[in-house]
Amino acid sequence: MKKLSVAAGSSLIFAAIFAAIGSWLSYVPNSQREPDIYYPTFFDEFRFALIFAGPVFFLIGIPLSIIIDRKGRSKPLRYFVLLGLYSVVGLLIGTFYYVMFFTALYPSAGILFAILGFFASNLYFHLLLGITKIKMKG
Repeated sequence: MKKLSVAAGSSLIFAAIFAAIGSWLSYVPNSQREPDIYYPTFFDEFRFALIFAGPVFFLIGIPLSIIIDRKGRSKPLRYFVLLGLYSVVGLLIGTFYYVMFFTALYPSAGILFAILGFFASNLYFHLLLGITKIKMKG
């Protein structure tokens, strides 16, 4: 149950950050807008990010998180081992996602998706750590 709530929270936070950056980058002031042209809003970007990132967190993130948690059992360097594993898996999943869903392969876009995967996996990992610590105290 904990991993489900972490996946839900991570996908919402990731979608909000992605939408904020996307809206900021594609913003056109009202005075410069052309008639009959669609300009996406923050909520359009949020929905778009949630539709595509949510399943990745739930269908790929949770099973990989279980596998990574089983591998990183040693206490002394546990945080750094898990951080490294989550980071590598995030880079790989971001790259895999780009290769699977886009026909034109551009190295710069592949790197961007790898960075997004890195960010998303680390967001998930740190949210999981925070919820685990809160449950231990409470």
